Amino acid sequence: MLFNEATLRQQSKIDHQTAIHLFPTIDSTNRFLLEQAPNLQPAFCLSETQTAGRGQQGRTWVSPKAQNIYLSYLTYSEIPLHQLQDASIKVGKVLLNHLTQELKIRNLHLKWPNDILFEQKQKLAGILVETKSLENVSALVIGIGLNVNMKESTETISQAWTSLTNITHKTYDLNDIAAGLMAALDNAFAPKKTMN
Repeated sequence: MLFNEATLRQQSKIDHQTAIHLFPTIDSTNRFLLEQAPNLQPAFCLSETQTAGRGQQGRTWVSPKAQNIYLSYLTYSEIPLHQLQDASIKVGKVLLNHLTQELKIRNLHLKWPNDILFEQKQKLAGILVETKSLENVSALVIGIGLNVNMKESTETISQAWTSLTNITHKTYDLNDIAAGLMAALDNAFAPKKTMN
């Protein structure tokens, strides 16, 4: 198994009130967490690959095994769903800030509402936010696909893309990258914190 829960918890400082689900393969990390939503427990889901990874507007997210980050975060808010429509933008700002400040990746910008592009043309990361209305709260599943160590793809990708390793010529530890993203999402969107 590529990902290690103890390492992820230690590096991200995620407490044990938040579940961490790790899979070698799964159809969709977002779908899995949407099904967990009624449990009212915050949770992360990571997989080495996805067989039915999804992007915006039903697009497929190409998910080669053990090369990239396929991460979803389930959190909750007392804010009604109709007031969470700008969640993707807020997630994008958190992700962009993490990539530029913590990983020191330059020449990135957020393409509204859900893509991180390198040099305004190559897709580095995508965001898919899905919601579910529960009895007293709104469940929010934040999905992030981040190209990390992928140098080339055996599948056809419909737009120009890049990866961290193509940009920096470094190979990254996926546990390190995942833990950093988990900490950034938890800090910004953990339950009882506002979305604003």
